[in-house]
Amino acid sequence: MGGFAGALLTDWYSDRFPSYRSLAVGSAMGLAMLMAILCCAIWSYAARYALLIIMAVGAWSGMAMVISLAAGVFQDLTTYHSTSSRPREFSLPSSGTESKIASKIH
Repeated sequence: MGGFAGALLTDWYSDRFPSYRSLAVGSAMGLAMLMAILCCAIWSYAARYALLIIMAVGAWSGMAMVISLAAGVFQDLTTYHSTSSRPREFSLPSSGTESKIASKIH
């Protein structure tokens, strides 16, 4: 129950303040990494079990925030402000080297 509350709190916080999503993702994944290291270093089975639960909470809430962060970042890439219904075609400016290479081949 405590793991669900922790994940709910961090996910709510990252949706409420989207500019801090990357910090929340890094914190959740850092918590999971720290718990994994401690789980390998501690020999007590009860402590390992508790650390595994906390590690899973950090990893699963971090993955949910990564999806949310990616959706927010890539949202701006799919919208374009054009009057036509077709998407704009982007091309690099020509430097003339293509025609020079083509003339040497033929």
